[in-house]
Amino acid sequence: MSKGDGDFISNSDVEPALDVTSSVGEFKIKVFLNGVEQGWFTDVGPPEYWITVTPRQVDGTTWTQVAYGGFTYLKKSTNNYLSYRSNNVVFSNGLKMRGWDVAAKWQLSGKNLKCLDNNSLVGKEGDSFYLDNKNIVEVEFVPL
Repeated sequence: MSKGDGDFISNSDVEPALDVTSSVGEFKIKVFLNGVEQGWFTDVGPPEYWITVTPRQVDGTTWTQVAYGGFTYLKKSTNNYLSYRSNNVVFSNGLKMRGWDVAAKWQLSGKNLKCLDNNSLVGKEGDSFYLDNKNIVEVEFVPL
């Protein structure tokens, strides 16, 4: 899936095991735009797994944080991480679920979610999310 689509390969090592001793635990991501709740991060499913929001918390994706090499990755399941697509013509820098080999590095920057790979904040356009520093959204990690 990831290696053949022409994007930069960022993780050549084997996917790290989840640290079950981590104090962070599972959480869902609530999204706001200009202080107005937008819903909960999820993906639209196959074939591309673009990130969108759902209005109900129960339907949102359950996330865990994976610390590896001094960075934090947001994991949904094995080989299924929050990332973006840098070379897509229509959805350039669009957020999507991808494999470990192109998983993005993340950091909470105040109430914003910052990708350390392209140094951009998550923004929203229509029903889609991008790493383009436009219409920047606020996020809240809600523990389960």
